Amino acid sequence: MKHDEFIRQANLLENYVEKYKAKTSQYVRKWFKLEGNILSYSLRERLDARSSAFVDSNLVFTEKDPNSLTLAFTFLNQSGKRKNWKLKFASVAEYTEWNKALCISRRPIWDPESVLKCVECDRNFTFFRRQHHCRNCGRVVCGDHSENRFLLEDLAYDEPVRVCDTCTKKLS
Repeated sequence: MKHDEFIRQANLLENYVEKYKAKTSQYVRKWFKLEGNILSYSLRERLDARSSAFVDSNLVFTEKDPNSLTLAFTFLNQSGKRKNWKLKFASVAEYTEWNKALCISRRPIWDPESVLKCVECDRNFTFFRRQHHCRNCGRVVCGDHSENRFLLEDLAYDEPVRVCDTCTKKLS
C-alpha cells in the first residue's frame, strides 16, 4: 500500500461535536465524520452529509485551544467557497485525536514512484541515486536534494522528517 493511500484510509473518526454557528453565536451539536480526507457533518448519526469538505493543504487552522477544547479552521468547500468552522470537543482526548487526524489529512499526496528524474536537479534515478519523497510537498527528489530534516508539527509528524531543498528554503 502506498503512503498516501495509507494516510487516506487510516483516518476514520465519527463523533458528536459542537459546531459554532456565527448567526446565533451558539454551539450546535452535530454528527461529524472524518474519513480519509473527507470531513462531513449531519444532524444525526449515519444521515447524509449536510456539508462536507475535502481536507488538504487548503485547510488552515485559525485557532487551536486545548484549554477550551476548540479547533477553528478555514478551508475551501467543494464548490470553491471559503468556509470557517469552529468545533468544540467533549474531552481532551477527543480534542487531541481530532487535531492529529486533521493534521494527518493535510499531508500532501506523494508524487508517484514512476517519476524518473529528481525535480530539483533533473538527474535520472538509478540504483545508486534513489528516490525520496519530501514529507512537506510530496515531490520526488534525490538524496542530494533531501538531506535536511524538519519537525512538521502542522502535519502531525512527531520527529524530524525528510524535506526537499525547496521546502527547506521555505521552512527556514
